[in-house]
Amino acid sequence: MRPDVTNGAWWTFCAGSFSCFLTGMTYTYGAWSPAVKKAYDLSQTDLNNLALAKDLGGFLCVDSGLVSSRCGPHVTLALGSLGTVVSSIAIWASLDGKTPYSVMVLLFLLFGHSLGYNDNAGIASSVANFPRQKGNAVGLMKALEGLTAAVMGTAFYTFFDAQTQLSYYPLLLALTASLIGFLAAPIMRVTSSPVTEEDSVVSKKFFLLTVSLLCYTCFCAVIGYAEFYNPATFAISFLGLFCMFILVRRGRSGMEESMNLLVNYPEKHQSSPEQHQSRTTTAPEQHQRSSSSRSSSSNSSDRAAAAAAAAAEQHQSSTGATPVERPNLSVSQMMTSIDFYLVFYMCIVLQGGGMMFANNMGQIVKAIQQDERAGPGLLITIFSVFNTVARVLFGFGSESLKGRINRPWFLVFSGSLMTAGLLFINLDASLLGLVAACIGFAMGGVFALQAVLVEELFGPKSFPAKYSCCFTAASFGSLIFSDRLAGLVYDAEARRQGSEVCTGRMCFALTFDVTAACSALAVCAGVALALRSRETYRCVNASLERPAVQQDANISLQTQRH
Repeated sequence: MRPDVTNGAWWTFCAGSFSCFLTGMTYTYGAWSPAVKKAYDLSQTDLNNLALAKDLGGFLCVDSGLVSSRCGPHVTLALGSLGTVVSSIAIWASLDGKTPYSVMVLLFLLFGHSLGYNDNAGIASSVANFPRQKGNAVGLMKALEGLTAAVMGTAFYTFFDAQTQLSYYPLLLALTASLIGFLAAPIMRVTSSPVTEEDSVVSKKFFLLTVSLLCYTCFCAVIGYAEFYNPATFAISFLGLFCMFILVRRGRSGMEESMNLLVNYPEKHQSSPEQHQSRTTTAPEQHQRSSSSRSSSSNSSDRAAAAAAAAAEQHQSSTGATPVERPNLSVSQMMTSIDFYLVFYMCIVLQGGGMMFANNMGQIVKAIQQDERAGPGLLITIFSVFNTVARVLFGFGSESLKGRINRPWFLVFSGSLMTAGLLFINLDASLLGLVAACIGFAMGGVFALQAVLVEELFGPKSFPAKYSCCFTAASFGSLIFSDRLAGLVYDAEARRQGSEVCTGRMCFALTFDVTAACSALAVCAGVALALRSRETYRCVNASLERPAVQQDANISLQTQRH
């Protein structure tokens, strides 16, 4: 039987956040992929095929949703972290160049699949435990996922030489995954439960965490930009992640303070002269006083109940709408919905375009700057930081504006930003940092909204399975834009130049143009989704407002009864 843990939802949120931190290891591939390319003398297409295997493993992860639904997110996290450890060690051991390429593909497939398990564990627990603040919860979890590359980069460059010891990067990933899995899975097992605090307290905590994460992201950006890697910055980077556990301290609410006063009052009254005098009263007098108290309490409870009913009735009449049930589709029903395919297409393009840029960053910077010695370190930091900021702002912003701006409009903004970033890259090489910021921000926003959109548009029934189905969109995006498009165009231009390293705008020009056109079409799909889902969001927002009124009434009722 699971023990009763105070504020268990927040303990689970912290454990799930570190689970999502493991998922972000996929964005480190651009940093250590040159070691793989060098060990096996791979072409860009072959290198992108390994990235594709990683992405397919991570996003074709429907089984993780089934495990979460049947066994619980803690089992999913345990399996995911174990898979990350085993696959990372195997990849590190295979960088001697002697492992068959087909085996390498399988190792990358396992590595990516384990990351998909880690993601599903964190997101499934967050949506279940924070039903009224799921936008904030998912956005902040995804923010840590976006920060992984920057934090792991700080750790690696502090203790290893990037030129001669790059092959040790997977070993560092394995060590990190083992520590997080060992600590986070048991915490999630014994603490997972819905949040019990008032909405105002939960909102304040999420706001505090949002501000803290933004400050932490700025710190990571400064470290990456200045390349100020030493044990002190490493310690601050890793210890800063644990500061979120401050949130497990229960926030004090008005109801709790009233309850504490009522509970502690008899002890204070016992030591007073009046309490001493009360001990001399007869039993009948005590019974009469108790009956009078119960009668008064009963009258107060009746008045509180009447006030609760009146408040709920007044809220319903003020909205001018009758209660309407929100959509709650099964997986098969979702798969036949037009809205699902609009979301799916947008995720394919926007997530696929972002992964194309992330997986090829090492080659993009050499091609655009026309310098074979150019490194992607700064570009990775910019991409990672803006990816994280978007996850924070989209989660917090969409939650703050719900009821006024529906979440599909945030997807429209992401698509517009992705399109602009891909067009900027053709203007001037000096805009490469701005492009990394735009694409990272657009991609981060989509990942922050994806899980919440699925839950709101299609309902909470079998949510882990539905989320894992929609999550497969990124694998198709990686296949189309990163592997097929970017890899083939790059290798064709490299052969034309007669060099293994392609330099010049033409190495990725066609890739960027095609992706930009698809992103513009995704913007149109987002507008269509936003217009089609207006009635759905009216129901969703109404279902969220009614419990809020009832919660306030219940608090008043409980205080009166005690």
